[in-house]
Amino acid sequence: MANSVEFNLPGSSFEEVRKIVHAYSSFATKVGLDEVAKVSGINSTIISKSAKFLVDIGVLSSGAQKVATDLGRKLGRAIEHKVVDDERIYWSDCVKSNEKVSKLITTIRIKGGMTEKAFSDHVLYVSGSKSTSGNKTGARCMTDILVASGLVLEADGKLNVATGPISPISADELGAAVVRSHDQAHDISNAGEVEARSPDRQNVQVPNPVVQGPLTQSGPQISINIQLQLPEAKDPDTYNQIFKALRDNLFP
Repeated sequence: MANSVEFNLPGSSFEEVRKIVHAYSSFATKVGLDEVAKVSGINSTIISKSAKFLVDIGVLSSGAQKVATDLGRKLGRAIEHKVVDDERIYWSDCVKSNEKVSKLITTIRIKGGMTEKAFSDHVLYVSGSKSTSGNKTGARCMTDILVASGLVLEADGKLNVATGPISPISADELGAAVVRSHDQAHDISNAGEVEARSPDRQNVQVPNPVVQGPLTQSGPQISINIQLQLPEAKDPDTYNQIFKALRDNLFP
């Protein structure tokens, strides 16, 4: 008996799905699998399975021959021109367009976060898919899409639902997702290899001044805490200027 949350899984890694989206977006009219295979360099069987998923999330039209939707064209252009901020927005629109895919985010929220493996196992279960190597790649691709959309955050092997507005994705973050999906699809795993993920922001807790009232046992004491989010910068002078401004204004 099929699970009520059943949906199509991507047929390949996140890297290949991005290539498929880009290939479809290059055609003005409906095309068959063979034409897309020539442009993308991906086997038509893999394209066929991933295309079903891309139809589900509003990237492609339905039918034997398919064409990119307006959303699919926008996503394809963002991928082609490496506009990572726009790509994040369009992936977010794709996820939100499908109720069954969106429910995956609800599951992460209810559980208070999930490990990558636990979430991949959950994706296989609710999609009604067997635990094959191909489907595991598709489940991992689902994880990468949610992270690329900015709706889910990944840190230290754990997934959590993002809060607040979607923040821009850095090229390093998107590149890490693409490399990771490529490695998984080709079964590349080394015991001593550690994946490097570079955050696009650094949280810095700044020691702050304490404004005190009269120094009596019952006197008032006010504590002001300031938390700054500093942009990533290679030039140390950037941080020196920021901290100098803090000293000049907070410690006169």
